[in-house]
Amino acid sequence: MLTIRQKPTLSVLKFVQIRSGRKPDGVCLVVGSCARGFKDNSTSDVIYSSSSVKKVGDSEVQLFWEAFPAGSGPLDRTTYMFTYIDPQAGSPKLEELLEHCTTILADSTGVTLDNLEIQRVIYGIFPTYRDSPLPAAFNRILQFGDASGIQSPVSFGGFGSLTRHLGRLSTGVYEAVRGDFVDSYSLSLLNPYMPNLSASWLFQRAMSAKQQSDVSPDFINELLYVNFQCMQKLSDPVLRPFLQDVIKFGPLAKTLGLVMLNKPQIIPSIFKQVGIPVLVDWSGHFFMLGYYTLLSTFADPVIRSSFEKCDSSLVGLVWIFWRFHSFQAEIQNNSGSRNDNCRLVSATLVK
Repeated sequence: MLTIRQKPTLSVLKFVQIRSGRKPDGVCLVVGSCARGFKDNSTSDVIYSSSSVKKVGDSEVQLFWEAFPAGSGPLDRTTYMFTYIDPQAGSPKLEELLEHCTTILADSTGVTLDNLEIQRVIYGIFPTYRDSPLPAAFNRILQFGDASGIQSPVSFGGFGSLTRHLGRLSTGVYEAVRGDFVDSYSLSLLNPYMPNLSASWLFQRAMSAKQQSDVSPDFINELLYVNFQCMQKLSDPVLRPFLQDVIKFGPLAKTLGLVMLNKPQIIPSIFKQVGIPVLVDWSGHFFMLGYYTLLSTFADPVIRSSFEKCDSSLVGLVWIFWRFHSFQAEIQNNSGSRNDNCRLVSATLVK
């Protein structure tokens, strides 16, 4: 019997209601396992597809694999099978995905299930929302990690995103507490609009199989192939940020340009797959990504040096400093040129 000794606080109840029960804009479904018995266990797969669009349950899905050696033993390997879906009635269940995963595991790994010793089974549902990150809705309460929505809609969760943002968030929280900027509006500056995150939505939409689609079942694989082929030609400065789930304006613009030059015939299928409204919306975020990159490259060094020369006794400028440095950290993060060692000047102004 479960006994609740204390009622949830009003703040916790309000926090749960920030999204008001709204349906996610996209979902990543993940199933997999950690198993022992992989003799050839020296490589990793980030995004691997071994088939075109398949039917699982009542839905058409494009299945992807991710695999890497586990730290529990030389023959142990963690393998994920995942797919991106538009949440709606008839979407595949995790049970159906897991059953399908065990059926086709040998095709993707080269090892039959009979030769593996399953250590543990892994599964998860990762909902994502287009209006992310999620701003603070209440005074003195700041959500972080998955709860803040800073994770990419393409990746599985927010741990990797949290580690990338950890320097910015820890410094920002310190500044907020020290300067008493703990109202919801001030805390929302720590989870600002991020055009690089919003631009990632096009990738998830392009990698989600549409129901009753008029594009080829091989379209998603063809799109991934031509993109990775172009990124490989553009070498490590372009390919590495994508593999690290970091969207930068320069590498993204170069890749898109080379794709259009190398395979222009795929462009009509992209319009059919993602839809014109999504492309128009994405174009705005792409423009803002370039704008943030421009600010970070040229405006930020000039303004930073000007603020650092100000007299630290001007306590009345604390709010201005807080606003500026929150925005400064924001543009650095979005442009990919963030400096994890940068320190917000407002801390030196609070006596």
